[in-house]
Amino acid sequence: MNKNGEEKINQPESETRFQFSTQNLVVILSVLAASLYLPLLGNYPLLGEWEAFFGRAAMEMMTSNSWDWFLDPLYLGKYDLWSKPVLCYWMVFPFMKILGPTEFALRLPFALNGIAFVILVFYITKKLLNDNGRAFFAAFITIFTPFTFLITRHFMWDITLVTFITGATGFLYIGWRDNNRKLLRLAYLFMGLGMLTKGLIALFVPAIIFIIFFIVITDYSKGAKNSFVKLLGFFKEVRAVEGLIIVLAVSGWWFLYMGIKHGTPFFNEFFGKHHFSLLAGKLNKPDGPFEFYVW
Repeated sequence: MNKNGEEKINQPESETRFQFSTQNLVVILSVLAASLYLPLLGNYPLLGEWEAFFGRAAMEMMTSNSWDWFLDPLYLGKYDLWSKPVLCYWMVFPFMKILGPTEFALRLPFALNGIAFVILVFYITKKLLNDNGRAFFAAFITIFTPFTFLITRHFMWDITLVTFITGATGFLYIGWRDNNRKLLRLAYLFMGLGMLTKGLIALFVPAIIFIIFFIVITDYSKGAKNSFVKLLGFFKEVRAVEGLIIVLAVSGWWFLYMGIKHGTPFFNEFFGKHHFSLLAGKLNKPDGPFEFYVW
């Protein structure tokens, strides 16, 4: 009762304290990321060899008279640019068509991709922890991570690959944990798109993570046979066969097309040189001092 004899109603703390909704947090994160990633995108020339290299290829593809100009990377008039798949070229084509072949047009889709990556980190963390505050904190840190800033402001494949690997790994785990078929399918869709971005690494990274995860959670006290049965059950739970079909449907057709058109040289170049030779440290191996990794 108050001094006037009226009953005082105590509001729960959760109702009296101002709280940000999920939508508000997404807007705040988007504005923060955009304010860091978008300004002055076109105010500096193409940097390093890769921006100029792939930027030239994108322009040549758009001006080609071939019917498959959007499928087969073209560089200096030759159809032998097989170091990367085709998805990131598709990302820049609409912007180059509208804005012209400028530095801004080449970089804008990857800056927007960076903003989407931040929101993806927020969403996955929220699904994992069911906590808006920690999800916001994770996405906030992502925005201001120096390497994230670097790869979102260049015409590079890396931010797109990281987005798809993050989505594939996160949704695969959450889908398995919650027995959510839609999220599992979304995870495999991300893997397929990652394959079209940079190849097998989009499959290897999530696969290695989940192999390690399975090794850690497995109870070996009941023998090898039981562990093997559990492994088969795990593959069934993550719908691995259905996932493989999704990955092949999303990305396999492009590799098949390129193989039919160019034959063995394509597979030797793309998989042999730019996958296995790179993994073995025989390609693009830095030989500078430690400062190489800083600068």
